[in-house]
Amino acid sequence: MSRRRLAWLGLLLAAALPAFAATWVVEGASPQASDRQAGNVEAPLKTLGEAMRRLRPGDEVVVGPGIYRELVVVPRLPAGGPMTTVRAREAGRAVLRGSEVVEGWRALGGGRFSVAWAGRPEPAQVYIGGRPLRQVAGTVFGGYPLRAGHELEPAHRSEGGIWLGRVPGGLSAMRAGDFFFDVDTQSLHLRLPEGAAPGPTPAGTVEVSVRPYVFLAEAVNRLRIEGLVFEHANTSSLARQGAVKVFGNENVLTGVVIRRMDSVGLQLFGTGSQLLDSVIEDNGQLGLNARGRQLTIARNAVLNNNLRGFNKWWEAGGIKIIGDQGLHDSTFADNVVAFNRGDGLWIDWDNSRIRISGNTAAFNTGFGIHYEASTTGWIDGNASYGNGQRGIYVFESSDTRVEGNVVLANGLEGIVVADGERSAQRPQMKPRNNRVIGNVVGWNKDIELMLALPEMNNHSEGNVFIAQRAPGLVQGWTSLTNRPARGLAPWRQRSGFDLQSRELVAPLPAALAAALREQQLLRPQALRELLQAALPTLSLPAPTAPAALPAPPAQPR
Repeated sequence: MSRRRLAWLGLLLAAALPAFAATWVVEGASPQASDRQAGNVEAPLKTLGEAMRRLRPGDEVVVGPGIYRELVVVPRLPAGGPMTTVRAREAGRAVLRGSEVVEGWRALGGGRFSVAWAGRPEPAQVYIGGRPLRQVAGTVFGGYPLRAGHELEPAHRSEGGIWLGRVPGGLSAMRAGDFFFDVDTQSLHLRLPEGAAPGPTPAGTVEVSVRPYVFLAEAVNRLRIEGLVFEHANTSSLARQGAVKVFGNENVLTGVVIRRMDSVGLQLFGTGSQLLDSVIEDNGQLGLNARGRQLTIARNAVLNNNLRGFNKWWEAGGIKIIGDQGLHDSTFADNVVAFNRGDGLWIDWDNSRIRISGNTAAFNTGFGIHYEASTTGWIDGNASYGNGQRGIYVFESSDTRVEGNVVLANGLEGIVVADGERSAQRPQMKPRNNRVIGNVVGWNKDIELMLALPEMNNHSEGNVFIAQRAPGLVQGWTSLTNRPARGLAPWRQRSGFDLQSRELVAPLPAALAAALREQQLLRPQALRELLQAALPTLSLPAPTAPAALPAPPAQPR
């Protein structure tokens, strides 16, 4: 081959291959670390911010143990590039916090302390010794509920608005364990239990959330985030958004923890991205909000969110999918969504082709699984039990299969496919062509199954219904003129459905009652096994095949 052809070949290869990838080492807790160093193992960087300034597509950032009090902004990572990684050297020990340690507290007597707060954002979270304090008064989202004419003022007005958990009052309303921001004097106040005081000891360390975001990756593609912990944002002082934002395509979050944010924990927008094997817990409003196409949300725990008491009928609880252009062609599989103050998993407004498979939705105060104003869902193989309201609720949605689920002991109906008032103006929201097939539904409050009215072509078959008396089944909302059928015989005669279904009249088994009382989190198969052991003569429908999950993109080494 001639030298000229070799030169051209070299140029082509140089254009096709990425530049040599770098590894940046961050060791914030090391006294030897400095942002003026090379950024390798021998001479690590001090901050993630410096690592982000040096980051190029295909690089890897390795973060050592410690607490990093900084806003991390990931630079733009264009589509089509190599995988870029930001990972903890030891999973769970690199903590990114949106809070600062605040000192200089002035004792006022009676367990009260104050510090000047002029020129700082209104804080939504205060911790002492790692324990959260209760907020008295306060505003969110640019002044709600005190600013006249706020855009959210009309929302849910008849129910008390969007922030039902707000504690009214001022300094006089504070009790031990509270904090209050005094707008007039621009001062932050604490009231602590007798004997407690802010100070330099671990038990007296006061942390106040000050940064609206902890991690911003808003124009990134093929970014892998692994093993990091994110805490303590102050997002609601600025916007209705996530404290951790990952926007782009083919991004992967795996083994991360997102907790103790004041509003939404994570916003994941884009195409082909994944959230895997992670924990999202104890956030103020909502755990996860997502939008886009071909997302995979799998093997995560979404627990105990909406601690600030936002209205569950608005946007609060574990997971809520809502927003412009919706979510499509996506999978929620093998997650545990539990103890949230609101719905566990809520798919709302113009979403399509969503598979919800093999999840545990338990002990949420609202619905376990809620599929609203959307189409072509497949809700299969889930366990939904012990929730305060309906187990599985398909509302104003069409062409959706509810198949092979175990739905037990919820505070309202078991499985509901229902119409609503909005479909009169939007006929596409009529609940048509839905199928309820092969589920186990038992010991829910009064009604095990509710289907929309007959003319909408919904269908139910191959289910097992269990109740302490003949199970209740109904088409349309119950009323004085539309009473539920009691048992399969009258239900079959009335509807023509469930000809191959079975029923059992039996009390709640002691083992299941104990699991509910102890709030045990049981995977779908474990719940089926518990039920089968308690009722050995009962033949359960075969479970559906689990969702097939794509493998995450390989991590560069």
